[in-house]
Amino acid sequence: PHFLSRWAAIDDELHKTFGEEAFTMLDMGSCAGFFSLQAAVAYPTAMILGVEGSVGIGNGTIGATGSEENIISSKGVQTHLRWIQRLNLRNCRVAPDVWDFDKVISLAAKQSYLCDVMLLLSVVHHMDNVSL
Repeated sequence: PHFLSRWAAIDDELHKTFGEEAFTMLDMGSCAGFFSLQAAVAYPTAMILGVEGSVGIGNGTIGATGSEENIISSKGVQTHLRWIQRLNLRNCRVAPDVWDFDKVISLAAKQSYLCDVMLLLSVVHHMDNVSL
């Protein structure tokens, strides 16, 4: 139920901001892809990328020591991929990649455009190599 209320709030803001215009969205820690899939269906002109590293609570911790293949084989990523296929979504992708604090800092240092929207719904408190 809390996913539905979160999605409703996100959807409202996306609609206010973009309407029917195309945009790019990065869903960090996408797990099984709930928010990525919702956005891809609701906004067919958008390009949605779920980044899943499998280093936290939701999709296990295989990404902490495993390879991209291990992350791809995780339950969350497999669920996300299965729904992309079932719904024939051409605007939704999954990237198996671990984004730790050092990676985020290196991306920020480039000071370049990354995406229009970034979801960090349950990532920041699970991010490796950071102490807040």
